[in-house]
Amino acid sequence: MNDMKRDLIRIQELVGMAFSETGSLVALTDGGQMNPNKLQKTLEQTMEQFERTTLELRRLCERYSPGAGGFAHRPALPIWISQAA
Repeated sequence: MNDMKRDLIRIQELVGMAFSETGSLVALTDGGQMNPNKLQKTLEQTMEQFERTTLELRRLCERYSPGAGGFAHRPALPIWISQAA
């Protein structure tokens, strides 16, 4: 299998894993009762999965991004934006 095909399969896996992580959040809403501590922990785990996925997706996309306008040449996110959340 060539590198690009392997990377595209990996991208599909990453997106699928991130999506399945949201299933835990949906499961907490079943029955209408949510334990606040469990909700907080699940939100943190979901966020962590999405962050890891985003970083790996960016790395994979940069590999195939042509020219100076590619992902690798974009300015970094300003610190005040990243801290706003």
